Amino acid sequence: MTAQYTDILIYQDGAHSICNEPLSKLLKERSIKFHTPHTALWRGYTASWKLIENKLYLVGLKAYLDYDSVVDLDYLYPDHKEVLAEWFTGEIKINLGKLIEYRHSGYDSIYEKNLIIEVINGVKIREYILNNNTLSKRISRRIARLRSNIISYSLPNYQDDYDFLDK
Repeated sequence: MTAQYTDILIYQDGAHSICNEPLSKLLKERSIKFHTPHTALWRGYTASWKLIENKLYLVGLKAYLDYDSVVDLDYLYPDHKEVLAEWFTGEIKINLGKLIEYRHSGYDSIYEKNLIIEVINGVKIREYILNNNTLSKRISRRIARLRSNIISYSLPNYQDDYDFLDK
């Protein structure tokens, strides 16, 4: 999969790209599917978020109904400038520091650190930093990548198809 456009979270010192999709559960519950305008946006939308007083708010949306029709937050919540994300429980991951390893797949690129923000029903419970720059983690990632690149081939046995030659 192509690396994907990220949602944006306004938090502490500025705007941060996040590596997950807090809106996806709400869209699934409402059976809403947006149009894919290109391979870097398979979900068909980007959203903007803010963490205000430990609460996660949806504050912006750009979604494609088709190639030419783009909608905003009013499509989901008419006359709202921000919506508490009560539907979202999970982790929000923010990449920090230098890029260690680029992966042309979803949100799989690896950075020096990740800020993980745990959220339950739209409320931040805690946050912590993961350090991805340790030697053991780099070795583990290398081994996993090498294993995923190993392809075993098994050729079919066509002998039965040529049995008539022996007769």
